[in-house]
Amino acid sequence: MKTTLALLLLAAAIASPLTAQRRSSPSGNGASSRGAPSISLEMGEGMEAFLGIWGRVAAPVSLGVEVELGLVQDELREGAGETRTTTSTLGAGASVKWFLTPRSSLTPFLYAHGGMTRETREVEQGTTTVEQEGTRALLRGAVGLEWFASRSISVGGNVGARWRSGELDVTSSPGVGTEVDSDLLEVFTSGISVAFHF
Repeated sequence: MKTTLALLLLAAAIASPLTAQRRSSPSGNGASSRGAPSISLEMGEGMEAFLGIWGRVAAPVSLGVEVELGLVQDELREGAGETRTTTSTLGAGASVKWFLTPRSSLTPFLYAHGGMTRETREVEQGTTTVEQEGTRALLRGAVGLEWFASRSISVGGNVGARWRSGELDVTSSPGVGTEVDSDLLEVFTSGISVAFHF
């Protein structure tokens, strides 16, 4: 929540002078900004972020390239024991966003993303440490809502599902290693997303 609030304040600070300058020109409303090149930042659960560069290919459709950065830490207590999991992710891929009502300032959209991710996971349980590392394919699909507040900024969010698949090298603390296939399908809810249009 603190990260999301800080992101909103930063977005407002950057967008204010741009918005004031755009308002002085006699051109359309915020909805027209979706046709311009843009940079987006989406904050997901934990410390997961997607940074994207977008451009329009048709009136309602935008294509983008997104980079995923993630760092998630979980702690689980069971009786007197504790399991701590740290997962870091770095990935990149292509994305498409289809606005269903392209002439409206508040519009629902469909979203799809396909790419590759490099994951490193460390699981600590007592004196035992298990490390997992590998490259996996990533597919994301979602529906969302985006508000074009002005010609220079829009905010939104989405909900959907993602699927990761690939091989992970698993190494335990005594040095015993193995390779496993890993498939993961999960429903996710994104945090706030902010896009700056040029």
